[in-house]
Amino acid sequence: MKKQSILFSALFLLITSLGVQAQSVDKIIDGYFEIIGGKDKFRKMKSMVMEGTGKSPQGEIQMKMYSQRPNKSKLEFTMQGKTFVLQAYDGQNAWGTNFMTRKNEKKPDEVAKEMAENAFEPLYLDYKKKGHKITLEGSEEIDGTECHKLKVTRKNGKVQYLFFDKESNALIMTRTTSTTGPMKGQQIESYVADYKEVDGIMMPHSLTQNIAGQKSTLTITKITINPKLEEKVFTFKE
Repeated sequence: MKKQSILFSALFLLITSLGVQAQSVDKIIDGYFEIIGGKDKFRKMKSMVMEGTGKSPQGEIQMKMYSQRPNKSKLEFTMQGKTFVLQAYDGQNAWGTNFMTRKNEKKPDEVAKEMAENAFEPLYLDYKKKGHKITLEGSEEIDGTECHKLKVTRKNGKVQYLFFDKESNALIMTRTTSTTGPMKGQQIESYVADYKEVDGIMMPHSLTQNIAGQKSTLTITKITINPKLEEKVFTFKE
């Protein structure tokens, strides 16, 4: 009887701790959406265009990223007067520009599948309805800032970590591991900063990516929310 009592007590503690953790996760995510404008504003977003600049050994880069519900996207760079599509997904095909031949080419099926799973809105918005799981993994200091560390396990099993500033609730970094292409197996850290208001939503205007110690930064100069985008923007063309 005593053993059963101990077992039930342990089970009760486990269940209640899971409930507390779920509340903590939701509180962190809700706090983030509250400071950037609210969940409803994101739910009403249908499309977006981001423009920015960055630097490379070859000189300044102009960046333009198009995205549209449910999962269409295109990221292009202009450098030395030439425009390249780094990656795009038109709802069926993943494609981009071959930097050697300067011709557009379709990417492997595994890349298309991965891009198809990248929804327009943040994966942590309404994550339970989407079938994702998020757990609180304690704290971690990111560049001197104490952060909540959340582990996101997607419906497909892929894992990503989110880091929210404990004081401001702002998302400041994501960490993931590339599963496709030449960067397969590499850890990717993406920092977001310099939040500014765009149509009632606080959007980051500085994006820094760290891959194997190599950092690259993009400064966002313009964000357009809900522009009308034609299908040909995303469609693969040779």
